[in-house]
Amino acid sequence: MRLLEAGAALNLDFSAATAADISPDGRRVAVGTESGAAEVIEVATGKRSALVGHTEKILDIAFSGDGTLIATASQDHLVRVWDSHNGGELARLFAHETAVSGVAFSEDLSLLASSDSETIRLWSTEPFRVGADETVRQVHRRFGATLDGLNLSYDWK
Repeated sequence: MRLLEAGAALNLDFSAATAADISPDGRRVAVGTESGAAEVIEVATGKRSALVGHTEKILDIAFSGDGTLIATASQDHLVRVWDSHNGGELARLFAHETAVSGVAFSEDLSLLASSDSETIRLWSTEPFRVGADETVRQVHRRFGATLDGLNLSYDWK
């Protein structure tokens, strides 16, 4: 993987990278790998912070719109939510019966969507944004077709 900033290249050895996202300010890159390892990399310095927890391949990774949260989707059937600045795990979401293939935050940060091959789940982000211990609320819908991507519409249209 090669990252570019202002004409300079940052070469990173991520031959096993399976997912990546750039922070909204362009200063950090989150990368997930075949082994389930994930890291946040400061583009200017190359400093790395590990996101430790998944046990299988990471299929998707996403920064929240304000850059404070990262969500990861994995073949281990879990969605994990992380503090993007210190790498601390904020939530571990158990709900999918198969590999979680996609994650996306709503623009207003109120929802996190996760998907597997047939199901989309919407999670309220309030519990892990404010550190509450309450159960994360969820709604879901099962589709008759295979899903292979996930995005949230910012205007809900």
